[in-house]
Amino acid sequence: MQQFAERFDPDVGPATWQAINDGDEISVGNDVIVKARRNEHVVQGDLVKSLDFTLIEQRRKLKAEFQGKSNEDLASLRTELGEEHIANLQQQPLVGYSADTPRCEASRWQGVRWLIHEATFLNEKDGRGAHCNLPQVIAEASQLPLQALVLTHFSSRYNHAQICASISRLADQHQPTFNIYAILPGNTARNLLASEPLWQPRSD
Repeated sequence: MQQFAERFDPDVGPATWQAINDGDEISVGNDVIVKARRNEHVVQGDLVKSLDFTLIEQRRKLKAEFQGKSNEDLASLRTELGEEHIANLQQQPLVGYSADTPRCEASRWQGVRWLIHEATFLNEKDGRGAHCNLPQVIAEASQLPLQALVLTHFSSRYNHAQICASISRLADQHQPTFNIYAILPGNTARNLLASEPLWQPRSD
């Protein structure tokens, strides 16, 4: 993967490459981690062949019994007892990324604000076992209080008009409470959430 990335994009820059497994948490800053989780895109016994990812914000909240104490007292308590003793760790899922996966399940993405999900096939009959179909993704995602859904990984058998029409039809049917965006085959996107959504809830 490292060799491919360097050949594909010479400007990829220096990076630390590390194998990860189901359940691993990778720190990407003082208050953000990425949690990897096995999905069933490729099933081969006990081997973990495919992962999805959730970006999670972590914050420490001072326990009630320590609130109101001075900064000096809190610093002393941290030194004496440790941060874990005086503050609770709170986690807020922010972004979910399905990667390749055979299905979408609302329960898997509870709490995320933005979901990036594959929607390879526009209907169930076109689907094969390793990828999602759009009706399932829209139906499941509509159960979540997302801020936005980004649909990706459409099969190139469909043209842009077919994809957009299918998304609009299914969204009209399920009436999700969030905007829907799509990265269409052959396209790249930058600052996607600042652009016009492909579908948005009615203002009334």
